[in-house]
Amino acid sequence: MSLFSPIVWVLLLNLSTPANLPTLDVQVLLATPKPDMTLVNKAVKAPELNRVFAKHKLKHFYVLEDVTISFEGVEPSQGRVLSLPKGRSARFVYSGQTTEHHVLEFSLPDYQVMAQLRVPGSHTFYQAGIKHEGGMIILKMRLNPFKK
Repeated sequence: MSLFSPIVWVLLLNLSTPANLPTLDVQVLLATPKPDMTLVNKAVKAPELNRVFAKHKLKHFYVLEDVTISFEGVEPSQGRVLSLPKGRSARFVYSGQTTEHHVLEFSLPDYQVMAQLRVPGSHTFYQAGIKHEGGMIILKMRLNPFKK
């Protein structure tokens, strides 16, 4: 066996292994102007939420779901679907990376919303506006970049 053979195998194994993909942490929040006593055990206090959503008169925030979405092992065009209250859904497709950002295709099919998001790694961003039970559904998202 020549020295060349193990090197070729290492190269082939590295080429066949998909690149590590980022994960997306998503909190599905309900924001309300008044406290909701039925959700008191799901209440979250976060100064950033108060600062961002105070202009909408939303003062109380409740975590309805907290998930980490992985893009590993999924066809790029298929993406991942997140269930939202009342049978609604959000869809996320990881499209790749530019020099400074990760690119996600984001959609809310029930609302005919589609957007391309250019997200810097490890930054929190929000999608809000879905009315729900006297308040608003907010998606609090944070993209965790590639593992090194």
